[in-house]
Amino acid sequence: MNNWFIILMTLAETERLIGILSGVFGILLTAIGFGIKLWRITKERNLEKWENFFKEQAEIFVILAEDIKNFEGKDKKEWVLTKINQAAIDAKIPFNAALVDTIIEKVVEITKKVNRRDKDKKEEELK
Repeated sequence: MNNWFIILMTLAETERLIGILSGVFGILLTAIGFGIKLWRITKERNLEKWENFFKEQAEIFVILAEDIKNFEGKDKKEWVLTKINQAAIDAKIPFNAALVDTIIEKVVEITKKVNRRDKDKKEEELK
């Protein structure tokens, strides 16, 4: 009779232990899920901040590059890339060359539209 009592106590304790472990496991999975979501949101915000930083830097350095007389277009672009890369290093922001290249192209395209001569504007209107 004594052996049955020990077996029943062991089963009861095992059930209680399983209940506690499943509760802890559920809480742990929920915490991991929230952690992943928070990490993704933080990553998206950082990417957005970094992209804005690169846009601001591109606008500044493209304007400065326009005044460099002894550089051609490709050299000016390389100069702007180098300056933005150094600014990113100084700000401890990871440099994304492909993203910065795209941003520079957009800024150059906008400055070309803004700086068009009146003659070019009239020709474009006729088309």
